[in-house]
Amino acid sequence: MLLQLSISNFTLIDQIRIEFDRGLNVLTGETGAGKSILIDALQAALGERMDAASVRDKNEACIFEVVFLPPAEILKRQPVIASFLTDGDECVILRREITPEGRSKCYINQKFVNLSSLKEVGKWLVDIHGQHDHQEIFDPQSHLELVDAMAKRGEEKNPRNLYSEVYERYAALLSQKQKMTENAQGKEREIDLLSFQIQEIEKVDPKPGEENALKEERIRLVHAEKLHHLTSKILDHLDENDFSVSNQLRAFYRDLVEWSRIDPTAETFKVETDQIQLSTEELIRSVRDYQEKLEFDQGRLEEIDTRLEQLEWIGRKYRSNFEALQNFLKEAKTSLDQLAHSDLYQKEVDDQIQALLPELRKKAQSLSRIRATACEDLAKAVLKDLKDLGIRHAQFECKITETEYAPHGRERIEFLFSPNAGEPLRPLALIASGGEASRIMLAIKHALSKVDFIPTLIFDEIDANVGGRLGSCVGEKLREIGYERQVILITHLPQIASFADRHIKVRKHIEGGRTRVRYEPLSKEARIQELAQMMSGEKETEISKAHAKEMLKTAAR
Repeated sequence: MLLQLSISNFTLIDQIRIEFDRGLNVLTGETGAGKSILIDALQAALGERMDAASVRDKNEACIFEVVFLPPAEILKRQPVIASFLTDGDECVILRREITPEGRSKCYINQKFVNLSSLKEVGKWLVDIHGQHDHQEIFDPQSHLELVDAMAKRGEEKNPRNLYSEVYERYAALLSQKQKMTENAQGKEREIDLLSFQIQEIEKVDPKPGEENALKEERIRLVHAEKLHHLTSKILDHLDENDFSVSNQLRAFYRDLVEWSRIDPTAETFKVETDQIQLSTEELIRSVRDYQEKLEFDQGRLEEIDTRLEQLEWIGRKYRSNFEALQNFLKEAKTSLDQLAHSDLYQKEVDDQIQALLPELRKKAQSLSRIRATACEDLAKAVLKDLKDLGIRHAQFECKITETEYAPHGRERIEFLFSPNAGEPLRPLALIASGGEASRIMLAIKHALSKVDFIPTLIFDEIDANVGGRLGSCVGEKLREIGYERQVILITHLPQIASFADRHIKVRKHIEGGRTRVRYEPLSKEARIQELAQMMSGEKETEISKAHAKEMLKTAAR
């Protein structure tokens, strides 16, 4: 769960630290007080894009730090998170700094990471739903994802992944077959082109390392006279004058022998001297060998230049270095072979497709059965919650339509809804109001709360378009979700706020001529005052205070 959020130098915030509890955490405050700033800050901390204008002081860094206590289930399912925990660590700390220059620095448990890694870890720890995210359920493409989230319940392996593994092989074979069909249409032209390209490359016949070796040899040929002069001087220093290194070493060795006769401990230096003499002799031989091979051969130089031109030309034409050229040649030969024997290869691919179809059909049928059960379970759970949430005559169904084999399976799923008795079921987008959509989304999240393992669920005013009469029902459902997962909620309804396990008041005030936001956890008495103000306006009344006490008492049952 999310334990703590620290924010520095962001919009109306200089520096704050907010702590959260298990269960239902509620933030309340006047419109424009700064409640949604917390959501914006959390999204920025988890790697989302951030408007540069949100930085309060452009000369200082903007810093976000979030502390999570991940449950064991998350660590088991997502080893990437566990990899950041060392011995004794229980918490995962995500930190993001935006420098005055606009660069991001990201850390997970003090380890420097890139922004994508921060986002990857964050998405498994928090599920954020904004004010307009209930619109998601109007999109049939999302319905399949929601049903699949339900379908994973009780399954050791994700059934959709098991199907996808087989489908990917099937799709690859279909793609290969399609390519063969397309190639067959211009078969003769393609054969001529590939044959010409293969012949052209093989005629040049580049060898590994050949170009570099020829360039080195060319340098020696062009500078042969200079190199001969330099090596002669080096040999003179090493062995060909009275004061050469070889002569100096021989003289040194004679003195060392005399030394060791007087003091036997000097024998140890003879070993090192022997090594120096051997190394010097080897160096002299190597330099002489190099010098003996030096020659200026105009014919060889022209031959090298011609060969280098060929290699550079073939490389430019195919825009490839040696390795890429060899890969191109290999692929061209494979394609030519397939074209020349296309009937044989196409039959082989067709046979592979037919051999794979029974397995694909079996996985698809298994996935379809699991989805059908998940659709029934989800519909039952949503219907029960919709009745509790005031849509007493609601009808809800997950309609399954069979399709061709596709990456997601062999069916399309669409949610159908009717809010009134006697009315036919129709697609959600055609019939549900904003308030109904919010309650349907809440009902779905409630149903998924026992199967979805992301530990923290955040709602930014999911109660939009929900009247006060239904607030208690919505609050109760949110608290039930809080039994399974941590919930953080921004709300304007006192009926919902009364169910909070932790209630935070958001205030905006002016200090030192600047506007600032403050987040205050409320005591029991302060909660009564806040709920009363939410009901009656800026100043609470005795009636609203009494009503607030009754709300808290009812919610605590």
